[in-house]
Amino acid sequence: MYRRSGALLAVLLCSLAALAPSASAAASPAGLAPSAAEAQEATTACGPGGAGDQLVPDSGPWFNFTAACAAHDACYGAQLGQANCDRRFRDDMYAHCATRSWYQRGLCRGTADVYYEAVRRFGHLFY
Repeated sequence: MYRRSGALLAVLLCSLAALAPSASAAASPAGLAPSAAEAQEATTACGPGGAGDQLVPDSGPWFNFTAACAAHDACYGAQLGQANCDRRFRDDMYAHCATRSWYQRGLCRGTADVYYEAVRRFGHLFY
């Protein structure tokens, strides 16, 4: 099981790294609140954008991280510190998982751990 989880994480992380935005990417707002354009994109808040959003879904049968991802994007945009933003992202996802049915919580937290590991390893490409 660990080998399969590690392989899934590796594929996800490699996909995120390959889809890093260019240096000409638009700047994010200076405040915590997302801009109107970012709020409109909140339906696809997770993932690096473009085709990468297909690889990193906002939600699934046992999780919905749309709000956590949108808050994480806003935190990065406000330049509040990558490690701080990533911890808040993990905490937001865990808080969401606590609202799920008892039989979904483990799957939800496992998914949150994969997302958190991805931003810890590759978030610097987007920060």
